[in-house]
Amino acid sequence: MLCTVTDDGIGIDDRYQDKIFDLFERVDQKVSGTGIGLALVKGIIEKHQGSISVESEGDDMGTTFRLSIPANGNHENAVSEM
Repeated sequence: MLCTVTDDGIGIDDRYQDKIFDLFERVDQKVSGTGIGLALVKGIIEKHQGSISVESEGDDMGTTFRLSIPANGNHENAVSEM
């Protein structure tokens, strides 16, 4: 299964794209949040043998997230390990 989510928001600078999936990582300290959300999403997707990636051309260029989870994976074991 492939899911793509795209917005036309503020974008994500290249220098932060490798860090945004790290636990407690926040790109903008002025924006509220804990830095847990994307790390949690990545963990859940990886438990299902999937992957997530981000693409952005930079400031004010929007962002695209691509999530991929195998359609024939054994998800029963992934859920029980969480």
